[in-house]
Amino acid sequence: MSLAPAASAFTPATPATGTGTTKATIVVVLLAMTTAALGFFRRSSKGSASQAAKEKKGKERANGHGKATGTAEEDREELRAAQARVAALESQCQAWRERAEEGERERERLTLVVQERDAREEDAAQRLEAAEARLESAVDAAQRREVEQQRAMESLKAEQAALNEQLQDLLATNAQISQDHNDALQLLDAARARLPPDDRLTDHAVLVLVQALNTELAEAAAFFADAFEFEDKAHAPPVDYTTPELADVLERATEILGAEMVAALRSASHHADARRVRHAVQGGLAEYARWMSAAWFFADPDDEQLLADIYQRIRATPALSQAAAGRWRALTHAHVQALVLGPGPGPGPAAEPAPALGAYFVDALVNVLLAAGFRSSPAALHALVGDRPEFGARIARLVSLARGLNRAVGAEVAACELRTLAALPGGPFDGATMVAESEEEAGGEGGDGDGDGDAALVLCTCALGLVRLDKVPGTGTWTRTVLLRSRVLLEPGERTPTTASAVRAA
Repeated sequence: MSLAPAASAFTPATPATGTGTTKATIVVVLLAMTTAALGFFRRSSKGSASQAAKEKKGKERANGHGKATGTAEEDREELRAAQARVAALESQCQAWRERAEEGERERERLTLVVQERDAREEDAAQRLEAAEARLESAVDAAQRREVEQQRAMESLKAEQAALNEQLQDLLATNAQISQDHNDALQLLDAARARLPPDDRLTDHAVLVLVQALNTELAEAAAFFADAFEFEDKAHAPPVDYTTPELADVLERATEILGAEMVAALRSASHHADARRVRHAVQGGLAEYARWMSAAWFFADPDDEQLLADIYQRIRATPALSQAAAGRWRALTHAHVQALVLGPGPGPGPAAEPAPALGAYFVDALVNVLLAAGFRSSPAALHALVGDRPEFGARIARLVSLARGLNRAVGAEVAACELRTLAALPGGPFDGATMVAESEEEAGGEGGDGDGDGDAALVLCTCALGLVRLDKVPGTGTWTRTVLLRSRVLLEPGERTPTTASAVRAA
């Protein structure tokens, strides 16, 4: 019996099932082969024994006892051959088992490779999805930024257009103001030519001079304040005001501006907003301009006191009329200036400022800057202002306007008495002679606050006013009419008056 077909039926291959199934299959095949071999041996043994018995009997009968021995040897040879074939089959089965195990290991390795590949593909897919999500988010953000930038650009274009319109309006307004100013000067010259010698100017003409001086005060203050840049006091060491030099600066600034304004200048930071400095400069310039407009010959008030006392006695004498008092003032004013200062070029005595009046305006500017915390010295700032031509031109214009107003109210009006008005720093607000200006208003245009000014205190005068005094005939008393109220800056936190006053500016 041959076992080759049974053995060849087992062909090793990469199993499609698990390791347990493969091992069970191998065991079944081995059992089947073993059973077949044992059956073969039994049949071979039985057949050999039966055949041997028959042959023995025949040989004994035919050949005798010696021939039976040769037949048994042949059977043993056949048995050994069968056992060899069984051993070969077992070796072949062992080889198949090893190949099966190797195939199983290869399958497991391939399974791991496939799993790793699947894991890498899944990880790559997740990273790809995350990258796509980030890309989509970045694209969305870029689109949103683009939309926002377009909106911002449109807004900026709209603002630019609005600013261009405002600029055109301001240019037109400035041109109109310049034209009105020139027309007023022409009218003033024409009116002066028609007036008699004793009274060459009218109230309105003097009012025009005061308004021109106020305009120049506001423009000069803005120019001076914007020309200097202040440190941020929150990030800078404090200024030492205890030195003799700065202590003298604070004393002079307090004399002109008052303690409240000086304290406000020292406490506030002017790095981002210099409006307080501008108002303080404007207040200092206005105070010196007021003094110049009322001076007899631009000397210390103590030196001019004699003339002031004489004129006061003349004004208080009932027998003397307003015209007589006015003519004495006009003549004295003109001749004292010619005597003390010397005649200057131009129409009338001392037409040009003989004394160095510009130094007063420079001193006011320097004191305000140092009190506000500008880091320099008085000498350095005086030199800086004196070396800059644009500063000198502004100051010369202020001096010219103040001298012109001095000549007008002192020597060219005799029918009445005209005086410039300025508020006392730190004093109460008086709605009859003052109009409030808010710090938030730019350009010195101010508000129109009127009223009695309860609980409102004045920081400084930003623009001069004008009052007319008329003597009651036969008495030593005078009536008072406010032609233009002075414009003042109120202390922050105080109530801006709103109640209408009985006396209003012309």
